[in-house]
Formats: sequence, C-alpha cells, structure tokens
Amino acid sequence: AVEDLDVKGLIEMQRNSRKAMDGAWRTFADMLSYKAENAGDWFVRVDPIGTTQECSNCGAMVPKGLWDRIHRCPVCGFTTSRDHNSALNIKYRGLLSVGMELPNFKPVEIEALHQPEMVDATSVVEAGSPFLTTKG
Repeated sequence: AVEDLDVKGLIEMQRNSRKAMDGAWRTFADMLSYKAENAGDWFVRVDPIGTTQECSNCGAMVPKGLWDRIHRCPVCGFTTSRDHNSALNIKYRGLLSVGMELPNFKPVEIEALHQPEMVDATSVVEAGSPFLTTKG
C-alpha cells in the first residue's frame, strides 16, 4: 500500500515542487503496481489524510507540526518516529482495504534470560580453559 498523494497539488506548492518532482511519486507507484500485479500481489493506494497524526496503536488523533519528528501519543503512550507511525497506518489501511484483518497482538510476560554463572577473569582462565585436558 502507498499513499494516494496529490502530486499535482504538491508541485503547485512552490516550496515542495522540486522535492515532489524529484521523487517521481506517481511513476514509482505505477511501477510498483505493475510489479505487484505481475507477482500476483495486491497493490492499493490509501487516503493519505491523517496517516501522520493518527496514532497507529490506538487510533487517537495526535496533532503535530511538520517539524515534529517523533510521534508521542498522550492517550496510550505509544512512541515512535513520525514516519514509522505513518507507515504503520498506511499498512493497516491497505490491509483493511483488501479485506484483511489487522494482527491482534496479545501482551506476554517477559522474563530475563537465564544467566549462566559468571567466571571471574583470572590469569588461569585467561591462559586457557581449565576444562581442557591434554592427551597424555
């Protein structure tokens, strides 16, 4: 899934024109669509409105300016980069548009891994393993 961006609108905005033209967004999306179709995969364009501001974890709207690069949701506490949050929303919208359900993650208990006994570093240990024997 990709955002269905209004490239013409981006180009008309003077500050973004060079960036939008250099990116060739529409051409890239068309090539991606072609490749997906040939591979038997789905390709969908999703509405870009709100992908950055909607919390991908809980769905709350979290307004932010263009300069805000981190997404911090005051509702659920989810924190990630702005781009990662947007990418998750695009992915979820794409899955929903083809009739797939979102994965349902369940929290699990997390335990520290078993730590083997630590061996003090001594000259004997550093010189070689005390468990190795020589053939004799």
